[in-house]
Amino acid sequence: MGGMEMLAKMRAQRAGGAVSSGAGNDTSAPPGASPIPEEWTPPLITSHNVVSVDVCGGVDCHGHGGAACLIELEELAKEHPALPGGERFVVQRSPCMRLCGKGPNVRLQVTDETDPGVSRTLSVEHVTEVRSPHDCVRVLAVATRTAAEAAATATGGAAIQIGVSKTPTPQTLPAAPVDHRVAIMSRRAENMRWEALKVVSRRGEEERGLFLLQEAYRADANASKPGGEALVRRAARRATRLTALAARPAKDPLPSTLA
Repeated sequence: MGGMEMLAKMRAQRAGGAVSSGAGNDTSAPPGASPIPEEWTPPLITSHNVVSVDVCGGVDCHGHGGAACLIELEELAKEHPALPGGERFVVQRSPCMRLCGKGPNVRLQVTDETDPGVSRTLSVEHVTEVRSPHDCVRVLAVATRTAAEAAATATGGAAIQIGVSKTPTPQTLPAAPVDHRVAIMSRRAENMRWEALKVVSRRGEEERGLFLLQEAYRADANASKPGGEALVRRAARRATRLTALAARPAKDPLPSTLA
């Protein structure tokens, strides 16, 4: 199926509401690719704590790519439904956080939901200037740290922790690939994906955004080839999830697909 045929299909889905907010569960490959098996088993949800990742939906954050941030984090949540400590990971859009000028902003809130109907806040932290897919991965790293600290706090009976931070320094992430050509290709693919998600969130530019998203997938697949077939399949899964999330009918709000 060519690019124009895919866009025609997406138009029909948007018009008829065929793509639901849960479409991100689809792990089939984009047109022309073979079916893709899952490569790993995610951590089991073994904790009563829930890490809520709230993406600011204010006008300022939206203009800096807040919708792109939301969709990217939703995709990460699909790949990592639970954090290493077993906490459930939920992504959702939030009203304005009053941190304008620093966006897009993300609030990480850890709650204890051991007792049905009772939610106890353990920790709250804001991450500012989340402006790229790389920053979204960093948010996941902060969420992991925050969840671990909240669990320790709950055990020790300490007070609730509330803080504001920028995205973590690169030292908190795995080392960059040694092959600089691959690193450059990967960063180019990331930038293309981010710009595509920003375009698809603008009213009247959904079709162009979906086309750019497919171009970003091709760049991502090319950058993944040196890493082996598993990374290529992951790139295809990621493109499928992002396309499904971005193609939700415009009349639908943008809550988390896990909420």
